[in-house]
Amino acid sequence: LLEEYIEFSVNKIEKIFHDIVKRELKDILLIRYESLLSDPRYSMLLISQYLQINHLITEEIIQETIKANSFANMRHKEETVGIYGGLHHNEENRVLNYKVREGKSGVYKKYLSHEQLNYVQNKYMNFETAKNLYSA
Repeated sequence: LLEEYIEFSVNKIEKIFHDIVKRELKDILLIRYESLLSDPRYSMLLISQYLQINHLITEEIIQETIKANSFANMRHKEETVGIYGGLHHNEENRVLNYKVREGKSGVYKKYLSHEQLNYVQNKYMNFETAKNLYSA
C-alpha cells in the first residue's frame, strides 16, 4: 500500500513538474518547502506579489499569518480540534497519521526504505534532467 501511494504521488508530482518545465502550465509560482521554513516572511511577500495583493499586506498581517501557521500552532490545532474537515486521529499511533508531522525538511527519508528512497530520488533526477533539457 505504501509503495502504491509513493508511486502515485511521485508520478503525479513528476507530471506537474514536467508540464511546468515544458511551459505547458504558465503563470505559476513555485516555492520550495525549505524556503517556507527558512524564510516565511520572504515567502509570504513573494506569494502576495504573485497574487497582486502586496499592497494589502502589512507587516502585522505577515507576522500574524506566520504565527498562526507555525508548526506549533498547526500541531496544536490538529491535536485538539483536528484539521481537514475536523478529522481526529484516535488511533494508538496517531502521531504517524498526523498531517502536521515535524515541521522539518526531509523527514520523509526516515519513513521510507532504501528501495523507496532510490525510487523517489531517481524520479527527482528524471525531473532535473528534463528541466535542463527544456530550460535552454
